[in-house]
Amino acid sequence: IKDFNEGGIIDLQSVREIDGQNKVIDFEEESEGTKKLFSLAGPIIDTLNEGSILVLDELHNHLHPKLVRFLIEKFHDNDTNKTNAQLIFTTHDTHLMKKDLFRRDQIWFVEKDESYASRIYSLHDFSVRKDRSESYEAQYLKGLFGAVPFIDSQSNFLKAEQ
Repeated sequence: IKDFNEGGIIDLQSVREIDGQNKVIDFEEESEGTKKLFSLAGPIIDTLNEGSILVLDELHNHLHPKLVRFLIEKFHDNDTNKTNAQLIFTTHDTHLMKKDLFRRDQIWFVEKDESYASRIYSLHDFSVRKDRSESYEAQYLKGLFGAVPFIDSQSNFLKAEQ
């Protein structure tokens, strides 16, 4: 931190044990997931400490699904989130639509109409039977909540040139 404040450059590296020896790995050689986790660590810690709101686009990109769930659970855990901080994020990872992870009022959809105007609404707006064995994810993928892409199977979009 002292070097950073004096205009120095911080060189972030990892040390891994490979074949019984410690090897230094430059941060640029790390996976995209590791890089993203490092870039999120500071804002997540600050948000949890300050009780603020963190807004992230495409949280799931480059992160393992278990890691994404872990981060979400940190915001739901009263021991790690004593300040009532909030995490608001977008994702296309439907596996996160779990009854044990989110309340219905915490899941929101964005649906585009024919003119590509967006409308936002909550899963809470739907009458979902609590005894229904199907997950929110399965119901969503069936189209019961809307907000699924328009797919024209007759489209020539991906047709190869002849």
